[in-house]
Amino acid sequence: SASSSLSLSIIRRVKSIEVGMLPVSIESSNFNIQVPAGLYTQSLTVDGDNFIMTSAENEQLDSCNSETGATISGKVSINGNNATFQNIKFLGGIEVRGNKARFINSCVRENLVIFANESSLN
Repeated sequence: SASSSLSLSIIRRVKSIEVGMLPVSIESSNFNIQVPAGLYTQSLTVDGDNFIMTSAENEQLDSCNSETGATISGKVSINGNNATFQNIKFLGGIEVRGNKARFINSCVRENLVIFANESSLN
């Protein structure tokens, strides 16, 4: 429902923001976002460039079976360039169309489809 979804549009550069839930879309560029630990079942679309998402717990994942951190079970579509995800678990599919997407200390359970250049899963 509209009352339980969040979309972000940042007009000016913000170093880092912490939100209470996972946004359904990210359209702005040049900012970092921290999401609380938990399971997020909705899909996520990233259209902004130079974006970093981390789990608010910001601890390294021990394994894909770890119960800590933020977990996204919906589909993730990355259209912007230089999107970075750190300490995030992905249970749904990921489609990367933007260049230089990075997944640092993250777990990908389903398909990771890359239509772009220089993307990496560390």
